[in-house]
Parts: sequence; C-alpha cells; structure tokens
Amino acid sequence: LQVDGTIQAPADPGVIKGTEQWVKFLYMDHLTLSGKGVFDGQGAAKVYKQGAQGAAAWSGKKSNTKVFMNFGFNFVNNSIVR
Repeated sequence: LQVDGTIQAPADPGVIKGTEQWVKFLYMDHLTLSGKGVFDGQGAAKVYKQGAQGAAAWSGKKSNTKVFMNFGFNFVNNSIVR
C-alpha cells in the first residue's frame, strides 16, 4: 500500500464503532506500507474541541472521551513500513 496524500481520521470519533483504531490491518502477510503521505488522527484538534474532558483522555486520566490509536497491526507477518 503506497500512501502519498493525507488520510484524515473522522472529525467525530463517535462514528467509529467497535474498534480502537481507525486504520487496521488484519491477517496479512508480506504487507509493505510506504509513501510520503500522512495519517492525520486530528489528535490536537480533538483535545482542543473537547476541552478538559479531552485533555483528561489524552493524559490517561479517567474520562468518558474515547481516544483512538491511529494504527492497528494484528496478525501481520513478514511486513515492512517504510
């Protein structure tokens, strides 16, 4: 997979249901992830919009705000990220 543009997470994390990553690679062999692109999780923007509750989620304190990881690599073998 070659990424040369910007892939941006949804502005509303509530639209992502049933997962903790907004980009997930599952059960792959010989994956190559390359390119000059950017995966923009919009983390700073989310904390700013959510105020203290968002800041608590990012700092690891108890919060009702769910913070997602950008990537999930599960059961990915013999692969390269360049």
